[in-house]
Amino acid sequence: MIILYYAPEANHSGVDSHWLYGADLIHDLINESTIGMPHLAWSFVELRGFSRQELRLAYKSADCLLRPARHDGYSFSVQEALHYGLPVLHTYPIPGVILIKPEIEDIEQKLLKLEEKI
Repeated sequence: MIILYYAPEANHSGVDSHWLYGADLIHDLINESTIGMPHLAWSFVELRGFSRQELRLAYKSADCLLRPARHDGYSFSVQEALHYGLPVLHTYPIPGVILIKPEIEDIEQKLLKLEEKI
């Protein structure tokens, strides 16, 4: 399963954006999964530094967008993913998304359920 995510490096108003956008949770999913080991069939692709054409290809070849943000509810990446028909796992209750909690266990469970449907 190919999982897209967005995690900017810049700090916003003195707040660590890795925490703000949930990059710490994604890092934990990749490296310290609570299901015993990182799920070997999951590939995480960060949405950063892509040309428009590469971005379109990324959305078309991905299985979902993971957005475990603690802030930044309706981002551009969410709009783009929904436009391309991707399931979006997000911490904000936006129409059309799969609602997740910013917790590793909940994210893993939702990804596993989504994987079963794909």
